[in-house]
Amino acid sequence: MVIATKIHGPMRAGPNSGGLSRKVIMTEIDASLRRPGTDYVDLYQIHRRDRGTPIEETLECLHDPRPFPVPGPEPFAVYRNHA
Repeated sequence: MVIATKIHGPMRAGPNSGGLSRKVIMTEIDASLRRPGTDYVDLYQIHRRDRGTPIEETLECLHDPRPFPVPGPEPFAVYRNHA
């Protein structure tokens, strides 16, 4: 079984409820782990580009292992599949 989730659209009302800023990513990965009651995901996908957040901020956050515990020693890769 593979546990996958995605991020971009608003998940609640109010500020910082959607997009790809570090704050949103950190909040949403916690929620994504809580919902199924797990402590890791196998695949965390960016649903679409966020033009309001610098790509460097998003990628730096995704590269940080603290919010993304992954089983095993292998790092994950980020791929862009369309513009």
